[in-house]
Amino acid sequence: HAPAGKYGRVIAVDGRLEFENMPGVKQRFYGNNLCFSANYVSAEEAKTIAGRFRRIGYNTVRLHHHDNTLVEGDPNKTQLNAGRIDQLDRLVSAFIENGVYVTTDMFVSRSIPWRTIGIDRDGDIPMGIFKLLCAMEPRAMENWKDFTRNFMLHRNPYTGRTYAEEPGFAWISFINEGNLGNASEVHKDI
Repeated sequence: HAPAGKYGRVIAVDGRLEFENMPGVKQRFYGNNLCFSANYVSAEEAKTIAGRFRRIGYNTVRLHHHDNTLVEGDPNKTQLNAGRIDQLDRLVSAFIENGVYVTTDMFVSRSIPWRTIGIDRDGDIPMGIFKLLCAMEPRAMENWKDFTRNFMLHRNPYTGRTYAEEPGFAWISFINEGNLGNASEVHKDI
């Protein structure tokens, strides 16, 4: 169905996915990841990629490892880079226009300096450690919330909606592989 979101948000009902405005009709989603620089392409490339996804039969895409590039130039790693968010907005808009639902993570691999969260230490926090710190260190969680708020409340000029309002933006993972069990070996580095 194009555009993505045509029948409202994707919702879970009794263990299956449906569109909110097509109750009782089970939906399936099949897609692929775009990683790192593949999320930041020209307007023409965005249209081409989204069209290819549609022709292949994909109806979902995961924007993965997009977060570090998205905050280029910001020392706190929470403010969106104007040029990069414009590229991402165009890509998301192209996917939605082609009936491809979007998903992403609010933290994957942003390189956050230790001092940004008040820890007097040189360098950047390894991503596995930051995931753990979000559960234990309030300043790490504040950094995560600041980025998430800036991203989700950003209005995509090509769709006219914020990402929080966008029915074609179907799923959000708070922290990629954020299960605390995944961090059992990184605690020694804190």
